[in-house]
Amino acid sequence: MTLHLGEVDLDEIVFVHADRLRAHGKVEVSVAGVSAARLIGDESRLDQVVANLADNAERHATRHVRFALASRDGYARLTVTDDGEGVPPDQRHRIFERFVRLDYARNHQGTVPDWASQSFERSCTPMAATCGRRC
Repeated sequence: MTLHLGEVDLDEIVFVHADRLRAHGKVEVSVAGVSAARLIGDESRLDQVVANLADNAERHATRHVRFALASRDGYARLTVTDDGEGVPPDQRHRIFERFVRLDYARNHQGTVPDWASQSFERSCTPMAATCGRRC
């Protein structure tokens, strides 16, 4: 995979996907926790990451999806949270494996498991993953 590195306004990408989720009308979307974050990265790949996180949050949310973005010391932290059931603690290590589908996703029949009140943060530091350089 070839990366096309350049300056990226990650907050703009987040706002685009937040607006996209709002347009779907399935969930309420908050961007109150989004701050400006400029970094060096591949804009197309970062857009893909944010799109995947947003789509997953929308798919698993009950009613709310929240975006938070902070930048410090040249690194950005993006957090996308939803109010859905979450991922069981003993399965969290698996969610970033390729093509993983957790058993509860296939077998869910409307019952609420004990861990339903837990939320799960999907976080990334795109700059470190993309190139490790600071803006």
